[in-house]
Amino acid sequence: MSHTYIWQLRRGKRDNPTLKHLEALADFFGVPTTYFVDDAVTVRVDRQLKLMTAMRDLNVQRVALRVSGLSTGGLDALSAMIDHLRLVEGISSPDDPSPPE
Repeated sequence: MSHTYIWQLRRGKRDNPTLKHLEALADFFGVPTTYFVDDAVTVRVDRQLKLMTAMRDLNVQRVALRVSGLSTGGLDALSAMIDHLRLVEGISSPDDPSPPE
């Protein structure tokens, strides 16, 4: 697959790539081929990628490890506190599809 073809796909000058092209792109990006054609798969993979990105932060890992074993009520209370802190700090929800401010 040439860089020109990828450029054409990105710019909308070419569309409807072949299965072979989709498989090559999926392999390159480490996603299933259906990522490019199935919205449900796209949403699921994007959420997994966001989680993986967040887990690279050592502070996030530390918090995640500390909440293990808390009751459902405790986890709900912690989630509410986190939502409040994100609101106070002006940070959008990680589930919000809009880009961060």
